[in-house]
Amino acid sequence: MNTKQAQQILWKAVYELDATGSSGFEGFLANVQSELTGQTFHVVKSGSQRGSDVRSDPSNFVKIALESKQYNLKTNFLWGHCFKS
Repeated sequence: MNTKQAQQILWKAVYELDATGSSGFEGFLANVQSELTGQTFHVVKSGSQRGSDVRSDPSNFVKIALESKQYNLKTNFLWGHCFKS
């Protein structure tokens, strides 16, 4: 498998996640951020989120918040940006 094939498999798997929730795209982002930074992240409950879907743990010194958008396979911006020849 080459890099381009691996990228396509990853993006297909991410696309197939539910858009929201701990087991969906938002949860995936929370887990990725936790692994990258070593800080704990959690998905914010639906409702008044104050502009973020994922936030770092309140006990962390640096506060980080993410707003996520899950684009589909037909979105030219996402696929064109990720898989340029």
